[in-house]
Amino acid sequence: MIQAAQTVISRYTDPMQPVVISFTQISGGVAHNIIADNVILKGTMRSLDFDTSAKMKTQLKKIADGIAATFGAKIDIEYLLDYPSVLNDKNVHGRMKPALESTFGTGNVIETQGMLGGEDFAFYSRKVPSMFYFLGAKNDAEECFFVHHPKVIINEECIKYGSQFFSDAAVSLLGDR
Repeated sequence: MIQAAQTVISRYTDPMQPVVISFTQISGGVAHNIIADNVILKGTMRSLDFDTSAKMKTQLKKIADGIAATFGAKIDIEYLLDYPSVLNDKNVHGRMKPALESTFGTGNVIETQGMLGGEDFAFYSRKVPSMFYFLGAKNDAEECFFVHHPKVIINEECIKYGSQFFSDAAVSLLGDR
């Protein structure tokens, strides 16, 4: 199932659309020498586009049904957290840019392309015009790991800069009303 699921990406999605299917947890069985009667796979599916996401779910279900029929198994797919992609509003970013530059300096603001992170903020961004920012928190004393990695170490000195930026940006946004 894990291997076949990857064909959803390679065969059924636009190669120019960023997508990911990752199985991040596998559990089942009670002993090394007994075939498990039940196995649970957990993971994530992400895309930046609603149509792509729907197509991925449809194709994954077809693959699961085919594997189940082939091996006489039962496969249930359950989506517990269906996170949409974050919608960044360029107008909001433009209005917040002076606060960004005054807090961090022009050369320290790095704009990136869309990312496939699963983020609660996505729900807010679908209700009101929003902008999602990453705050650099790399700890130079240790090997660097990205957020959500079990070995991440945050340089807490960044908090004062984030607080300054968000308070200045909020004042700026309120002043534009």
